[in-house]
Amino acid sequence: MMKLERLAEMDYEAAQSEKRDKLNGRLQVWSLLIALVGAFGLASVQSGSIAYIVGVLPLLVACLARYVRHSEAVLDQVKEYLFQKELELKYTGYECWRVKHKQAKSGEHLRAFRSCAVLIDVIATGSLAIRLAEHSIVLSVVVVFLEALVICLTCYWLSDTKRK
Repeated sequence: MMKLERLAEMDYEAAQSEKRDKLNGRLQVWSLLIALVGAFGLASVQSGSIAYIVGVLPLLVACLARYVRHSEAVLDQVKEYLFQKELELKYTGYECWRVKHKQAKSGEHLRAFRSCAVLIDVIATGSLAIRLAEHSIVLSVVVVFLEALVICLTCYWLSDTKRK
């Protein structure tokens, strides 16, 4: 039968592993964002109707933003869990140190991702609007309005408010 201490140790290690995975996942998200920008950037300079695919980019970035928000919320939960475990064990580990020495600014990853996502979305929307304006100003205005809603949603998902 497994001892309670060993079970607690395995639980703590699993939480540390989850934290490490979420932190490493940030690099994968940035890589995916850069790949999307490259692919859609290449498509946007093509002649013909393929260039209109750039209108999908803000939608994909919004989906990625929602994933990032969820991932960061889980990371916050894991950090809090580890902090509580350290308190229970009367162990001053990294989580206790982090809480004690709270930095003036936290969440820089989300702010940086939001800034990048909004910039990418605005550029993609502007590019699409210019192309559409050649055919129909009304269509261009409608598309810009819809894309602006998606950009607002992206900003909301990456907002600084406490994630639930």
